[in-house]
Amino acid sequence: MRELALRLGHSLLFPTLCRHCSKPIWLFANPDGGFAIFDEPGKPWPKHMCGLIEATTSEYRSEHTFGTRRVLPVPTSSTEGVLSDQQRVQGTVVATQGDRAEIFDGKSRYWAKPSIEVRVGQAVKGFICYENGVPHFILSVVTPPNQEALQAIEEAGLEAEGVELDLEAHKQRMELAQSFFGMNVRKVWGVFSNRNRLVRTYAHNCEAEAKQYAAQIGQERKTTYFVQPLKIRLEE
Repeated sequence: MRELALRLGHSLLFPTLCRHCSKPIWLFANPDGGFAIFDEPGKPWPKHMCGLIEATTSEYRSEHTFGTRRVLPVPTSSTEGVLSDQQRVQGTVVATQGDRAEIFDGKSRYWAKPSIEVRVGQAVKGFICYENGVPHFILSVVTPPNQEALQAIEEAGLEAEGVELDLEAHKQRMELAQSFFGMNVRKVWGVFSNRNRLVRTYAHNCEAEAKQYAAQIGQERKTTYFVQPLKIRLEE
């Protein structure tokens, strides 16, 4: 994915199914070498955690086979989906042809006319609207995090574990992340392993979601995970 992002010259968000738990995930890579695996694209950008995948996982190898007709790694097992009016669509543009675009959502591929100009590799979300029997994508582009915003969220977890950071640079990245992610990163809920290791953070108003995830991952890994509030202090 990193090599592909470098070749295309822009960041990539690509949907697939996790090889470990079969749940939908999003692979992120940028031309600067950044990489992450998310449960969902968009705020608050939750990291995917299961099996052998940790919050700091820096690579991912798919078990799918891919064709050579497209630039992006669309599995040969993917199917062409059937569209219905008002159907929600979220995926990545994998091909364009004239005024139509093909979007892959991790399982299926869909062709329709986009409401905005799109390019191969862009992550989009929206819905289907039929006009004179022709399906149209009413879309908006999902903006991927830049390298600094991504690093800021990573460092929030490192700070909670007591790792020393360059405070001034960290402060700037945290402020950038706060504006980018639209969440108060100074006060969050942390999900911790029984070894007191931070595995995921949630916004201050998402305590229920944090507890639900702690219970879920604890059941999957047959061990205890707990939730506690976390204050990330920045010097003024």
